[in-house]
Amino acid sequence: MSMAMIRVGQPSIRVSWAWYDQASGIVEWKLRNVGGGKGSVILIRDGYVFGGAFWPVYLKVFGFPVTMDDAPLVNMGPARNNPPLGVLTDPDGHGQVGFVFTLSAGEAYSTLEGGFSTEFTPDSFGKIEAISVIPESVHTFIITYNVSAQCEQYASQTGESISCPENPVKLRSMLWRSGEGFPIPFMDDIVQLS
Repeated sequence: MSMAMIRVGQPSIRVSWAWYDQASGIVEWKLRNVGGGKGSVILIRDGYVFGGAFWPVYLKVFGFPVTMDDAPLVNMGPARNNPPLGVLTDPDGHGQVGFVFTLSAGEAYSTLEGGFSTEFTPDSFGKIEAISVIPESVHTFIITYNVSAQCEQYASQTGESISCPENPVKLRSMLWRSGEGFPIPFMDDIVQLS
């Protein structure tokens, strides 16, 4: 198991992982707010924001929710939890889509992720970080994504037959601001309409 601690501001949100189904390569990401108030974070591992690589698939193929407010997540158990996606921005105005985890004081939440093995665990990524994000307001965005990297590669890695979502994607979401930079390897083209 690995443990990361939030680096900036707000309540302390600890992040760890454990095998959920090692034979199938599935890990459980566990987040716990040990602070005295509500907080929201994004998870950085393997050089990108968790959810950022395949967000078009999560959104349009699997129906993951989108953040419209900063209400704390309801933990229904790792196999049933689908963390919400949100539009993120860093201090330099660079944007990306990724999962946002909002937890009340004392709350725990977990979610599953596949694609691992005993040779390739989340610790293989190096540093795992939780970074605070702050909600600003809800907007409508037009987002152009990389079909090859963010959809076709998902199908290739999982062996699932999927249809890639329309490109660009029109998305209404809370805009989340980070006080520090985060990796943006996919360079989605995000245009705010309203």
